[in-house]
Parts: sequence; structure tokens; C-alpha cells
Amino acid sequence: MSSSNRSVNHSTVPAQRRDNLCRAYSASGAALLIRCGSSVTGGLSGGPLAESPRARTVALIIHEARPRLLSRCPVFLHAALILLFYLVFYCFLAGMFALTMWVLLLTLDDYVPKYRDRVPFPGMMIRPHSMEIIYSKSVPKDYNGYVAQLENFLLRYNDTIQEQNMNCPTGEYFVQDDAEEKKVCSFKRGFLSACSGLSDTNFGYSDGQPCILLKLNRIIGLMPRGEPYINCTLKKDYPVTLQYFPHEGRIDKKYFPYYGKKAHENYVQPLVAVKLLLGKEDLNKEHSLECRVEGSDLRNNDERDKYLGRINFKVKVME
Repeated sequence: MSSSNRSVNHSTVPAQRRDNLCRAYSASGAALLIRCGSSVTGGLSGGPLAESPRARTVALIIHEARPRLLSRCPVFLHAALILLFYLVFYCFLAGMFALTMWVLLLTLDDYVPKYRDRVPFPGMMIRPHSMEIIYSKSVPKDYNGYVAQLENFLLRYNDTIQEQNMNCPTGEYFVQDDAEEKKVCSFKRGFLSACSGLSDTNFGYSDGQPCILLKLNRIIGLMPRGEPYINCTLKKDYPVTLQYFPHEGRIDKKYFPYYGKKAHENYVQPLVAVKLLLGKEDLNKEHSLECRVEGSDLRNNDERDKYLGRINFKVKVME
């Protein structure tokens, strides 16, 4: 009697519990299938569950499917681990890049560049922005482009704008190191006289006597010693008369120093205009000019940089 009871306990109670687990397979997915397989497959070897036909069938199905499931799981697991690794890795790189950029920005000044030793002296530029100015004075479309460049460039020098700036004393540096708001010394286009475009809207191009505007590039903190001026010479033997505006091509020291684009927002560079007074005998000839900044410690003879303190250009006016 006691042995019969033990047989019932082994054949009905455990089998019923395992059957309940296996019935939930369709709702629980592969994880429960594996769990069932580990529990039920014992019936295939003659365990207590073998006495239940239904459990034996489920165990057989699980036994067949289990190797396929277990063989596929490592592939998905490895792929997930690789994706996780690269996600963490690239997040780390992005964080390091952001950190280094933040530290770098802490060392920079909003108003003054950190490294300025490579540009201690200014270069020279001309307007119109061309190294070869060639046109026919009898064909307006040939020189209209040059005239438009000069007019657009001088818009910032109009009296209506420059009257808002200061009339600084001449011959003195305008130092504003301690001032929070930097003032600007006015430079009106009227200072250029015959090359201002006010009395002659064609800047002399229609008459065969063109105007060329010269300017030095901006250098923060530059204070040239001496009395800087711009002087132009022709590289040919035949002479050509040159006229300078302002007088003698002077660059007043009141426009120095410059404090940077952010601090000196409305700053305008001083200009020098050179007018070529070409006669009839000078037409149809190519004139090569070299302009240099003279009278100061600004360099103008560096063979490695032909625009440092000087500039070369050609002018040819045809009838």
C-alpha cells in the first residue's frame, strides 16, 4: 500500500506540474521552452514523466528544438555585446573630444588671438581688387566694374556713418587699453579728395586717370614708430605723375592701435589714394607700380612675402 502511494505521488503530482508549465509555452516564448526542456526531457530517459503520453510528446518536441535554440542564442548575444561595446566606445570618444574642446576654449580670449607672432607686420591691399587694371576709357563697360568696387568699398566711409565716430587729435596714438567700449576715429571719404568719388563718380577712370586705393591690413595692438606714409614708384624709365590723397600719402597715428573685430566693432582702416595722371603719351602702355609703406619700422622688403608692407600691380589705359 505504501509503495503504491509512492508510485502515485511520482507519476501524477510532478507530471501535472510540468504539464502546466509546458502548456504556457506558447505565451512565454523561448525562455520557458528551454525551462520546460530542462525539466521534461528527463521523461525520455524513463523518469516519472514518461508515464504521461502528453508530457512525453512535449518533451520530444522540446528535445528536438532545444539544440537549435541554444545554438542561435550565442550569435545574438555576441552581436549585442559588440554593439554595446562600440556604443560605449564612441560615446567615450565623443565625451573626450567635448572635454578637450571645452578646456581649449577656456584658454582663448574673446578679444585677442592667442598666437600672433606670425603676423607682426601688416600686408598691403588695393582696391579695385585686381593686380592688373586694364580697360579702355572710351568703353564704359570696361571700367564700370572697377568703379562699382570702389563705390561699394567706400560706403563705410560715408559722412553719415563717420560723423558718429570721434574726431581724434592728429599725430597721436589713440590708446584705449582700459576703456570697456573702444571708440573709433573717423575717416571720411572726403579726405580722399579727387579720389573720393564725390566730385567724380567715375574715380577718374573715364578720363584715363584712374584712382587706386591702398590700405594696410589690420594688426591687433600695432603701433608703428615714426610717421608712416605710402610711396609708389614705377618700374619703367618713362615718368608718370602720381597724386596722393591724403597729402603725401600720410597715415595718421590716431588710427592705431586696433583692438580687434569684437572690441573695435566699427573700426575703419585709414586709406591712401593714388591717382595716375596719365597723359595722352602714356595711354596704351603698361605701367608697373610698386607701393610701399615708408617712414616707420613696418617691414616692406621681405622677399618671402611680396605683400608684406608693399604691393605690385599693373595699370594699362587704352584710348
